[in-house]
Amino acid sequence: MSLIKPVAANGPSGSHLRIRKMAAIVFADVAGYSRLMQTDEDDTHRRLMQLKTQLIEPQVGANHGRVVKHMGDGFLAVFDTPQDAANFSVGLQGLVGE
Repeated sequence: MSLIKPVAANGPSGSHLRIRKMAAIVFADVAGYSRLMQTDEDDTHRRLMQLKTQLIEPQVGANHGRVVKHMGDGFLAVFDTPQDAANFSVGLQGLVGE
């Protein structure tokens, strides 16, 4: 459950209400990516794209999150609760380790 708090803020047009939402952030990347790219660039890139579409993005969604940005071999995701972020992280680690 997200905590959403209304916050009074004074702007140029006077007082208005702004909503703040609590979130949990996860950033992850591929360990040893540079070494893998040096060994076999094409296969490493293919496997990374497959990892993103078949594991990362579905698992983020299944844990009430969304991918905010992909950056090279890493990604930034936001979740509604710390529990959702932890469940995603532990679950992904288990799947990648298989």
